[in-house]
Amino acid sequence: MGAPSAGSVVEAYRDGVTSIAKFAAAMNDQDWHRTACGDWSAGELARHLAAVTDWYHQWLDRSLIDDFEPPFSVDELADQNELEVHERRALTGPEAISFFVDAADGYLDRVMADPELWDRPFGYPFGTATVGLHLGAAANEWHVHASDLAGAVGLTHVPADVATTVSALVWCQAQSTGRGGVARARLSDLRPQRNRWARFLAITGRT
Repeated sequence: MGAPSAGSVVEAYRDGVTSIAKFAAAMNDQDWHRTACGDWSAGELARHLAAVTDWYHQWLDRSLIDDFEPPFSVDELADQNELEVHERRALTGPEAISFFVDAADGYLDRVMADPELWDRPFGYPFGTATVGLHLGAAANEWHVHASDLAGAVGLTHVPADVATTVSALVWCQAQSTGRGGVARARLSDLRPQRNRWARFLAITGRT
């Protein structure tokens, strides 16, 4: 599975952000309390998304001062996620999604403003990749969580470009130095075939 083009990664990223905003806009007050991702409610997932986009800006800031080490280890990721969600507990679901959309769009603007950033080293919990590679992993995460929000209210989500959405994460993990993603071996076996998005979601623990 080869590297997706920069243009396709950017479009997949935008599609992921738009999809999250679309599903969130259709949710009512009760829907935000429905289980969406593991033990998280849709509201907690929204606060996670707000936290993640905050991280991405911080990690890009670190890259710009030549700090390319992971901000924390992958073993700490679950605890860091829970801490960040808890710290944002005052945010409602819609408020967290609004923050997410603004921050995610702003992050893409920062990356696209300087073509040289694409190949700049970038530390994240799974190791050190590049800004461009990690943008692909981010696009994948947006689509996975769009599926989570959709599933919370009995809907489904499929990315407009499944091939890029899946291969972007695989390529980022494959090219990262340090400890790779836990699902790398299984993800690398995915091929362009029918129901690949459903198979990918199953690998991430979704049903």
